[in-house]
Amino acid sequence: MSNTLPKMSYVTRSFGLLTAQEKYLGFDTSLDNNLAKQIELLSSVTKLIIQSEHMVFNSTTSLTLHNDLVLISKNNITFAHSSYLTIEGNGNLYLKAGINNGNTGGSVVFQSSSEQIKIEGDGKVYVHYNPPTQIEHKYKHGHSYTKFVAPSDRCEVYMLVNNIEDLEDIAYAPYRNYALGNDIEFSKGCNKYNFPITPTSKYHGGVGAFTGRLDGNGFTIKGLCISEAQKPLVGLFNYMLGQANRHVVVKDIQLEGFDIAGKVYAGGLAGAGKYVDIENLLLKDCNITGESIVGGIFGSATSITVRGLEVLSSHVESYKTNVSGLISGTIRESEVDSNLDCSYDNCYGFYYEHGTV
Repeated sequence: MSNTLPKMSYVTRSFGLLTAQEKYLGFDTSLDNNLAKQIELLSSVTKLIIQSEHMVFNSTTSLTLHNDLVLISKNNITFAHSSYLTIEGNGNLYLKAGINNGNTGGSVVFQSSSEQIKIEGDGKVYVHYNPPTQIEHKYKHGHSYTKFVAPSDRCEVYMLVNNIEDLEDIAYAPYRNYALGNDIEFSKGCNKYNFPITPTSKYHGGVGAFTGRLDGNGFTIKGLCISEAQKPLVGLFNYMLGQANRHVVVKDIQLEGFDIAGKVYAGGLAGAGKYVDIENLLLKDCNITGESIVGGIFGSATSITVRGLEVLSSHVESYKTNVSGLISGTIRESEVDSNLDCSYDNCYGFYYEHGTV
């Protein structure tokens, strides 16, 4: 089957400090060898994002990716029985199914029962999909895609989060990877939901922690309001805890209009974090307050790395001690435009301790 590429345009997309020219395609057809050759040519000069209602791989195809290839489908991305994809080069392949489709579906479907993608270069395959709704909670039984990719350790799987209830369900499986499938907005006011996300499993000092990864896909979580003036560890998450050899990763996400009040360890993203990497995070129009140890992103943080952070029109206030915009860790390539206000003392500016800008 021969396909002709539709007219394409360069789109400049800004996220925080990072602005990149990426080439976008929109089509409703299958991906065969002819189209693959044109994709390969384009990927040699730019990151390529292809968007479609449906996508189908229907032949044996080889791709050399020098930059990332992102395939975004509102519905399924299907690898037919007869298809086999070999990937060379340094670029990663992102298979994102069910984006902007709510919980109505969208998955990555491999029709064969064995390997259908082979990685011969240095890249990885990232799979985003909508898991079916479970009786107990949505994320109880995550689908393993690793048997379809060789080597299997080059495949990373993310389940889509589409609404407030999905966010709440992360608490039941805090060790898995998640990705936003669309914007999520809170509208009922303070303390009307089960937040912060507090995992039921106990990891550190009797405190449950999120240990997975979160890809925001450029979407926004808006309007979270928590007023817990007598409680510690308050934020979207209570605590993020990675390991020295596998950090928690939060990327490409926007937090807007948060109103967070806690006693100690209060932050927009989490009350505390250890071994966490932040990539491209925008904090906008947020108000974070507490008695002490308060920050725009984390209340307290140890061994964190931040790349591509922007804080706009946000207010961080500690009634007694220790307030900061970022707090701790190593902070690179960041621009902070924040309103920091300490009503008592110890206003440390962009970091709390052991931090560099």
